[in-house]
This record gives sequence, structure tokens and C-alpha cells, in this order.
Amino acid sequence: MVKKGVFKFTGFMLLVAFFVLAASGGLLAQEVKFKAVSFLPKGNPTIKAFEMIVNDFNQKFKGEAFINWAGGPEIIPGFQLHEAVRSGAIDMCATSCSFYSAVLHVSHSIMYSNKTHKEIRDSGFFEIFSELHKKAGFIYLGEMAYGRPFYMFSNFHPKTPADIVGKKIRVFPAISPLVKALGAAPVLMAMPEIYTAMERGVVDGFVMTTIGFVKGFSWHEVTKYMIEPGFYRGSVAWLANPKKWGKLSKDLQDRIIAWKYNDFDPKAETFLIKQGDAQRQLVYDSKKTQVITFSPADNEAYLKLIYNSAWDKLAKKSPDTAPKLKALLVK
Repeated sequence: MVKKGVFKFTGFMLLVAFFVLAASGGLLAQEVKFKAVSFLPKGNPTIKAFEMIVNDFNQKFKGEAFINWAGGPEIIPGFQLHEAVRSGAIDMCATSCSFYSAVLHVSHSIMYSNKTHKEIRDSGFFEIFSELHKKAGFIYLGEMAYGRPFYMFSNFHPKTPADIVGKKIRVFPAISPLVKALGAAPVLMAMPEIYTAMERGVVDGFVMTTIGFVKGFSWHEVTKYMIEPGFYRGSVAWLANPKKWGKLSKDLQDRIIAWKYNDFDPKAETFLIKQGDAQRQLVYDSKKTQVITFSPADNEAYLKLIYNSAWDKLAKKSPDTAPKLKALLVK
């Protein structure tokens, strides 16, 4: 009888331990898998930061969460990625922050900053930005590919900003305001289409960073001029589906966010700045694309127009939000 009672007590304690572990997630927790798609194909230099995130994430959170990077625009076109994430067709994406401005008007505000990533982080901007994304139906996990400036490239030689008037310039949504302000015609198209468009004269120029200019897209083969200086800052958004993100424990969510901002970003910023400088030098060394500058007076007016046109446009669409974000993003 004693032995039988001991066995019953032991079995009872084991059962209690089982439920305690189950309740805490220690026994029944399973690795949450996120299917992700990027707006550019694997191997493209511009999307290198997402490759870094995927590799580091899968190593850091092994057994708890895993990113299955399925591919790029061959799976879902870039301009459709945000809706695929919001609807739950996929769980996660790396996309241009300007590709979903139709559903979040200030999504590309982060591009119009003249601060470093760390300065933006210290301002509290990302916390506000994350809340705005939640209201739009996304989980914003931070930015990638940040800090590299944009340039205007052309197949005509603009001696002053006035020479850009009437030209057809390839853009993505965030660039349209400045092109219109310069008196040119914005032409919306995906990055992989730029080469053929420049080669055939469909557009007279385009605005992009130097990442992939020589090695990646080979735009130097069909582009004659690059205008210095650069402006704005590249930023790729890391978005997740709220329902799938909700399958992670609050503790794990917090650890992922902390890891991204405190561990990954400092390392990535150093890498991305070096990568940007090297890619810019490739343009200089290509001998096919000539770097040109305006006079000091024209240059000042050019940059003033570029930044004012961007923030004026945002203020018209989001009069309450845009000025608050500008105060955090612009020195």
C-alpha cells in the first residue's frame, strides 16, 4: 500500500510538472517558421542586408523562430509584397519603404532624413513608426540597407537643374515629388526594368543609390552621367504579418526587437557604409559614367528643392503626422 501510494504521488507530481512546463512553453513550444519574400532577387547587392538578417536571425533564435527566405520578385512582384504580408499570403518581407505609401502615407518619411541610423534610433522615431505600421496592418521590425544616398543619373548632360525640365525620369513613389518639382516627368517602374529603359531611351534618367550600379544591374553600361551630391537615404522595410508575429511569445518578440536594434544594427551600419562607399567608387572607376556637379549656388537650390518637395508632399497627405516625423528625422 505504501509503495502504491508513493507511485501515485510521484505520478501526480510528474503530471503537475508536465502542465507547468506546458503552460510556460518549455515543453510544447515549437519553432515558428516565417515564409519571407524580398523585393529584389537573392544575390542582388541591395538586398544583402536582408541576407545578413536572415542568417543571423536563424542562428540567434534557432529552435524558437526561423525565416525561410523563399526568394524575390519571381515569387511576388515587389509592389505587391506589402499586401501579401498584410493578407497573410506570406509571413514576412523585405521591401522598399516607399512601395506601400498608398496604405501608409508616411512609410517613406525615413528616406527623407539627413541623420545617421543611430541618430534616428536615439530620437525615438522607430517606436512611433512601429505604431503607425500597426494601425496600417503591419508589424514593422526595423529598416535595412540604410544610410546610402541617392543620386540622379542621366543620358543627357545637365549643366544646371533647369536642364532637367521636361525630361523623363524613372522613379519609385518616394522620388516622384522631387522629379515633379524639377519640372520633369516621373515614370514609375521596377528596378530590373531600368537597364532596358535607359538603353532604348524610354527614360532619360533615373534616381537610385550606387548599390548594384556596376555589379548587379550594370547600369553603368547604359548611363552617361551621375550628378553629385547625393541626397536622402536608402531604407528597406522589414515587415511581418501581425497574426503570424502574434504566434511568438511576448518575451521572444521583445528579444527579437532588442537584438535587431542593439546587436544587429551597429554591425550592419558599419558594413553598409563600407559597402556603399565601395559601390560608389565602382561608378567613379567605370569610366563609362561621368560624375558632374552644379555650381555652388545651383547645388544649394537643387538640394533645397529636393528636401522641401518631399516634406511638403508628405505634409499635404499627412498634415498631423508628417511635421512630427520631420522634427525627429531632419537636423
